[in-house]
Amino acid sequence: LGSADWMPRNFFRRVEVMFPVLAEPLKERVLTSIVPTYIADTARARRLRTDGAYTFDTPAKKQTPQRSQILFMEEASAMSETITQLPNHGSSVEKKQSSSLMGSRVPARSNSSHRQNRSGSRKSRT
Repeated sequence: LGSADWMPRNFFRRVEVMFPVLAEPLKERVLTSIVPTYIADTARARRLRTDGAYTFDTPAKKQTPQRSQILFMEEASAMSETITQLPNHGSSVEKKQSSSLMGSRVPARSNSSHRQNRSGSRKSRT
């Protein structure tokens, strides 16, 4: 998986990252959800014409514009709604549970009066 924008300016002025998607559930999600969402984007997407020029997509009349980034943010927000309490050596740390395909857990902002500094230790706010 990687950027579709393979142009010299992208290779010489920034780092392009490509990686394999090996897990079957992730491959399926990429092919059945992520790629179709990007293809359906009519708000910010551009299409490459046969003459090499790019044009912005315009939604058909009476069609609501689709913006893929907004749809992905809404999906991520909906997946992170479930909050669980996980034990942490006698104290509880608030974590958000994602209902993603991988079942990963994403730390939520804690309402405690402690903040973690760069070294990873917790520091009390005063």
